[in-house]
Amino acid sequence: MENLPYTVIRSDRKTLAIQVLADGSVVVRSPRKMPAEEIERFLQEKEAWILKHRENARNRVQETVDPRKILYKGVWKNILPTEENRVYFDGEFFYAPTDLDADSLRLTMENLMKKLAKMELVPMVYMLAATLQVSPRRVTITGAKTKWGSCSDGKNINLSWRLMAAPADAIKYVIIHELCHMREMNHSGDFWSLVEQYEPDWQKKREKLSQIQGWLDAYFK
Repeated sequence: MENLPYTVIRSDRKTLAIQVLADGSVVVRSPRKMPAEEIERFLQEKEAWILKHRENARNRVQETVDPRKILYKGVWKNILPTEENRVYFDGEFFYAPTDLDADSLRLTMENLMKKLAKMELVPMVYMLAATLQVSPRRVTITGAKTKWGSCSDGKNINLSWRLMAAPADAIKYVIIHELCHMREMNHSGDFWSLVEQYEPDWQKKREKLSQIQGWLDAYFK
């Protein structure tokens, strides 16, 4: 569950609690000094409950989703109609044929986002890997819905194309998170210290990821 985005709110409370908000985002309310790895274990135990309530939230959000607007690197972009028989992005607007219904439009946008992810995320991984002094064997773009990324025992990095909806700084955090696993294949205190070395405000980036999850689930189903 470590790749399911959530926001941690620490206070003087004595127990852990989870909320799934109306947009599908997950909030964990935690004692002030609770270790991050203990929060992760708690989330794993509650995974089925979380996913059930996120599905309910997604169904509610679906009613308000505009099929002609899409999130790209944290910015809303209009999808404009075109007489051309292709779907593309010119750096400012997305374009799609006028005769596509809502479901066909979503599918074509998904395919375009996958292409953009391969073009932009893969080079970014290798650039950041040089900074962390690690060498991933392979970088793969996946269709994962609940994991932004993962790192295998074989030092392969996997990233969901859905990351393309996230702000650039949140994308960077996810990549650094996975690259740090190449040095610490766990979620121990040492791992989080390493993440914090490269991303001091990683929790804020994680919160941004949580905020877009509901829209992603609703738009791309």
